[in-house]
Amino acid sequence: MRKGVILCLVFLLSINFVFAYDLNVTNVSLKTNYAPGEIISGSFNMNISNAPVNLYFSSSLGTLGIRDFLKANNQPLSCESINCSDVIVLANGGQTSKTISLISGDEKKYAFAVTDSGVSFNQLSLNLSSNFPESSNLPLQIVVGNGMVLNYNQFSENYNRQVSYGCYDTSLSSYEENSKIDQTGYCEKMSLNRSNKYLVGAQISGSALRDLKVQLKDSQGLQVLGECTISKDGSASTSFSDNSSCIIQTPSVNTEGNYYVCIKDVTAGSTDSSLFYKIRSETSGTNCGYYSNLATSSIDYAIYAKLPTYDAAPSSGFSFFANSSNSGLSGISSYVSQNYPSGCANTCLIPFSVTGVSQSLTFNNLDLAYSSVTGPRSTNKIYETDYSTRKFNFSGDVSLDALNWTLSGFGNKSFTLSLLGDGTKQILNSTFYVSLLPVIDYVSPLNPPAGIPVFFYVYVRNSGNISHYEWNFGDGSTVQITNVSYVLHNYQNLSNYTLSVKAGEGNYSDSGSFVINSVNPRDQLNQTFVAKRIRLNHANNDLLSLPSWYQNAVSRNVNLDYYQTELNNLESESRLATTDQDFLNVALKLYNLVMPWAIVITDKKVGPMVDNYNSFSPSIIQDIFPSSVGDDLLAYRSAMFEWQLENTNSTITRSLVRVFDENEIPRDVLSVYEINIKSNSNDESYFVIQKDFTTISFSSDTAVVPKKIGGNTYITVPAQDSISLKFYLNSTDYPVMFISPKLSLLSLNNSVGVCNFNLKCEANLGENSSNCRSDCRPIGWMWFWLVILLLVALVIYTILQEWYKRKYEEYLFTDRNELYNLLAFFSNGKLNKLSVPQMKVMLSQKGWDGEQIQYALLKSEGKNTGMFEIIPVDKIVSLFSKKPAQVPMQKPIAPVNPYPTRPGMQRPAFNPLKSQRRNIPVQNKTTTQFGQQSRPKY
Repeated sequence: MRKGVILCLVFLLSINFVFAYDLNVTNVSLKTNYAPGEIISGSFNMNISNAPVNLYFSSSLGTLGIRDFLKANNQPLSCESINCSDVIVLANGGQTSKTISLISGDEKKYAFAVTDSGVSFNQLSLNLSSNFPESSNLPLQIVVGNGMVLNYNQFSENYNRQVSYGCYDTSLSSYEENSKIDQTGYCEKMSLNRSNKYLVGAQISGSALRDLKVQLKDSQGLQVLGECTISKDGSASTSFSDNSSCIIQTPSVNTEGNYYVCIKDVTAGSTDSSLFYKIRSETSGTNCGYYSNLATSSIDYAIYAKLPTYDAAPSSGFSFFANSSNSGLSGISSYVSQNYPSGCANTCLIPFSVTGVSQSLTFNNLDLAYSSVTGPRSTNKIYETDYSTRKFNFSGDVSLDALNWTLSGFGNKSFTLSLLGDGTKQILNSTFYVSLLPVIDYVSPLNPPAGIPVFFYVYVRNSGNISHYEWNFGDGSTVQITNVSYVLHNYQNLSNYTLSVKAGEGNYSDSGSFVINSVNPRDQLNQTFVAKRIRLNHANNDLLSLPSWYQNAVSRNVNLDYYQTELNNLESESRLATTDQDFLNVALKLYNLVMPWAIVITDKKVGPMVDNYNSFSPSIIQDIFPSSVGDDLLAYRSAMFEWQLENTNSTITRSLVRVFDENEIPRDVLSVYEINIKSNSNDESYFVIQKDFTTISFSSDTAVVPKKIGGNTYITVPAQDSISLKFYLNSTDYPVMFISPKLSLLSLNNSVGVCNFNLKCEANLGENSSNCRSDCRPIGWMWFWLVILLLVALVIYTILQEWYKRKYEEYLFTDRNELYNLLAFFSNGKLNKLSVPQMKVMLSQKGWDGEQIQYALLKSEGKNTGMFEIIPVDKIVSLFSKKPAQVPMQKPIAPVNPYPTRPGMQRPAFNPLKSQRRNIPVQNKTTTQFGQQSRPKY
C-alpha cells in the first residue's frame, strides 16, 4: 500500500487529534443585544497560517467559506486571481511517451514542467494514436493551462449524429404547401452541435429547371458560414415526401450553438409560379423561421440539417499543433503569468487534462517549445500529477457582519462559531439576547384625499403590548398620541408632507418617517372605487374557496353583501354629485368604508389531544353515567388523564379562519377542529367538549351523534372502535376536551406520568430516559461507543506510527546506498544554491520515486520522516523493562564517497547541475556518480 493511501486512512481515523494549520484569535468584540432579524455584529483579530483555502465558518446560523468571508471584509486572498485553484504536485518522473487507458466520463490529469528564466512559449505539438471507434460523442479533448482546448475534429460520412428541423414540427398530420421558393428564400433557426460538415436540405415539391442554394448562417442570420447548391434538371417531379439535399463544408469547425439554415432560388428566368418549387410550412407552437425579415418569426419551414458522426481514430495516428502566431498558446501563457508571476526559474508546472470516450491513447513526440534568456528551449516530457489544496496565511482584523447571519425569535441564543474543513477549531463562544423590539414597517394610506378626515394605520412588527404611538403629520398640526395603531387626520391642502411615527417608549420603541402625497378627492374617486371592488372580489373568491361545511358561517360573519351594497350606494351618489362638497361627502364615506380583502385559513396545528388535566371536570362523566364513586370527584382528574393516554390514540387538527381588511388589520372569525379518536379499551368511553352544545356547529357529514349534558357536549366512543368528527366555534377560545370511561372504572392508585411529550428533557419535572424516552434519550451508550471508537482509532494510529518509524525507510530503500546518494545530492545541491523544487524536478527526470525524494529531503533537513508520535511506545516499554528508552540504531554505513573508485579513473569535480545519476557498470552492478553502489534503477 502506498504511503499516500495509508496517510489518508490515518487522517480519517485521527482527525480529532491533529490540526495541520495554526489559528490564533484575539481582540474579540461582540454586540450581544439584538432585535429579531438583525445581523450579528462584532470583530476579532485572526492570525492563521498554512491553512487550506477550503476552510469554512460554521454555526447554528449557517455556513460561509473563509474565502467569501475575507472577500466580504475587503481582504481577499492573494490567490483569488487564479481562483485559489489546487496546487499541482508531480506524482512521478516524466515520460517522453505514455499510453493511458481512458474511460468515458473520466478525466486524466498531467503536467509539463519548465525550469528556466524569461520564458516565452512558441509552439506545442504532440502525436497521438488511439483505438476509439466512430462516435456521436467527442472522442478526445485535451485542455492545457487556462482553457487552451485541443479537440479531435475529424468527421465521418455518416450523417446520423444529429437531425434538426429547428422549430418545424415533423409530427403534424397536415401542412401548408403553397410557399413558393423564390430568390428571397426561407430560413429556419436551429441549435446545432459542433461540426464543419452539414447535410442540409428541405422537403420541397415541383419539377422545374432551377437550382436551389442552401446556406448556413450565424446566430444573427447575417454572416454566411458556408453554402451548397441543390441542382434540379426538371426531368422528374419532386414530391414533399422526397428530401432534396446537399453538403455544406465550412473552413473551420463551428462551435455548438444557434444557426440559421436558409434555402432560396438562384435561377434567373420566368416569374411564373408554376415554374418554382414549393416548400412545406406550419405555424403551430413556437416559431423560429422567417421570410425576408428575421424580426418576423411567425412560421416554420421544412428545412433540416444533419450532422456527421466523429470519425474513428486513424490507424496511422494523428497530431495536435498550436503556435503563438495563431494565438493557440494564449491558454498556456496566461496560466503561467497568473500562477507563476515571478517566472519559471523555480519550475512552472503547466497542467493539461484528457477526456473523451473509452480508448487506449498513446502520446509520443511531445514538444513544448519556448524561448528563454538562455535561448530556444523545449521540453518533451509529461508528468503524472496529484493535486493538493492551496494553503494561505492571513493576519488582520475582520468583521462578523460579513457573515450576514441574522437572529430570529427572542430570548437568550447560544452562539458558537467554528472553523471547519480541516478538523474543527472553535473561534467564538457567546450568548446573544434577542429582544422582541417593535419594528415599524409602513404606514397606510400614503395618498389620502385632501380635505377629508382619513384613518392612518401604522404597521408594527413585534408590537407586543405597545400602547403608545406618537404621530407628527408634518403639516403644522399638533403631535397626536394614541394607545392604538391608528389615528384620524385631515390633510387640508394638496401637497407633500412627511409623517413621522414613533411606536413604543424608551428603549422599547421604533420610529419611522413616510412621505404623504395628498390628492384631489374628486380625481381619486373613480380609482378608489375600482380598488375597493378589486379587494372585495378577492375576499369573495377566498370565501368561495373555503370548505363548504363552514363557508356560510364565515359569510354571515364577514357579511360581504353589506360592503357590496354600500359601494353600489356610494357609486350612485357620486354619479349624482355636482358640487365639490357633494364629492367630498362621497369621498369621506368611501374612505371610511374599510373593505375586507382576504380570508385565509391560518395557524393550523396538528397534535395529540393532551390538555392540562387540572381543567378536566369529572362531574360531567358522573352526570353521563352515574356510578358509585367517592365524594371528591376532583381526585379522578389525574386518573382520567392516565386512562386517556394509555387507552386511546387521538389526533386533533385546529385552524383559524382569519379576515384581513384593506389596512391589513386581522380579525379571527372561526376556529375549526377536526378530531380522530381510536379507543383501545374494552369499555365504552366518552369524548367531552367543555363547551355549551348550542355554541358548537358540527359538520353535516359527522357520523357520530353529539349530545348535550348540562352546559357541555359529549359523544359516546364505542369500545375498540374509532370516531371522527368536525366542528367549528364562533370564537378563538380553545375548549377543554378529554376522553374518559365511567369513573367507577378508574383507579385512584395510578399516578400520572411526568412525561409531557414536548421533546425537551425536563429533569425538574422528574423526566428521565426510563419514564419519558421520547423527551429524554439515553446518551450514556452513545458516549461509551464514541470512546471505544476513539480508542480503536488510537490503536490503529499507534501501529502505523511504529511501522513508519521502524519499517518505512526499508520499504522505500531496499538498498540503503540509494538513500545516502540522495542525501549527498541534496547537501551538494544546496551548496550550489539549487532550490528544492529544482532538485525535485531533476531527480524526477532521472527516475527517482516521489516518496523517496520527499523522505530523503525531510531526512536531510533533520525533520520528522514518520508520523506525529501521540503515544511514546519506546518510553512506555522502557518503564516496564527498567531500561532507558533508546532510539532504534540505524545500520552503520561507510562514509559517502562522491567520486568513482575504479582504478585509473580521473577524479572529476562534483557538479549536481549536470547528470545526477550517471550509471557506471561495475561487475554486474552500478556505481552512481556519487560513488555508492546500488541496484540498477533504469
